[in-house]
Formats: sequence, C-alpha cells, structure tokens
Amino acid sequence: MSSIDVANALEDRLRLLEDRQALAKLIDDYLSLADARRWTEWSETFTEDADFDLPNAFGLMRGRKEIFDICVGKMEGAWEMTQHMIVNCDFDIGGDAATGSANIIFTGVPPGGDRAEPYMMGGIYRWKFLRTPIGWKIDDAWEEFLWNNGTEESEIFDKEES
Repeated sequence: MSSIDVANALEDRLRLLEDRQALAKLIDDYLSLADARRWTEWSETFTEDADFDLPNAFGLMRGRKEIFDICVGKMEGAWEMTQHMIVNCDFDIGGDAATGSANIIFTGVPPGGDRAEPYMMGGIYRWKFLRTPIGWKIDDAWEEFLWNNGTEESEIFDKEES
C-alpha cells in the first residue's frame, strides 16, 4: 500500500468518525432542545421537507413546518417538564446520507402532576439523515412507543382536544 493509499484510508476513517460524532451530537441536540422547549431550534434539526412518523401518537407529519406545528401543539401544554434519554445509538453512514436507530425512554410530568409519579414510556427511533451545507440534518424520523407505565398516550397528548 502506497503512502497515498494509507493517507486516503486514514482520511476516510477520520471522516467516518467525525460523521458519527456529528450525528450523535445532532441527536443529543434534538433531545435537549425539546426538553428545553427551544422549539424553533429543535425544528431546525430537520431538513425542510423531512417526514416524522409517530404511528401510535401523532401520526405522519410532512415538512419542518408541520412537524413544528403538530409537535409543539401537542407537547407544549402537556408537560411541566420532560426528559428524553436515548441509548444504543447506531449509525450507518454512506457518503452524504446515513441511517440510524436507537432506544428511547421518555419521562414527563404533566402540569400539576406528581414528580414522584411521572409518565414514562419507552420506544424505538429510526432515522434517515442527509448532509447539508450546514451539517447533518434529520430527513426522516420514525418513532414507535413500545411500553409505558400504564397511562394511555391519548390521555396525555389529547388533553386540550377533550
């Protein structure tokens, strides 16, 4: 292997590590911005024409504006505080596109709720990412809730609609 081949291989490995770190940071930002209720910045983690599907909650949302409008509309009044925890992140990167998956545990305290007995749920995330001129963005997100601590999601997310 020539020194040029070695340098190219090292450059490729470094770019892969940098991309994995950038994707992990994007997901960390996505979750921490939601918990901080910094909704405009949160929505900017998505591409302009992203899809976000929560099949057993909000359904399919298309485009950053609809994602913002529906998620903020459902989340803002439902929780006094939230905490998203994500584990087992896995990313597969191919050039300027990537896929990822992770497990999530969500904890939320409704307004006036007992902090000793929060709502909790666990689920799975799957993403598609695109590299943009300003960095990686979520282009497609899918999240399925798998369990909760006994509270129906509709009781939480649809309070204002009842």
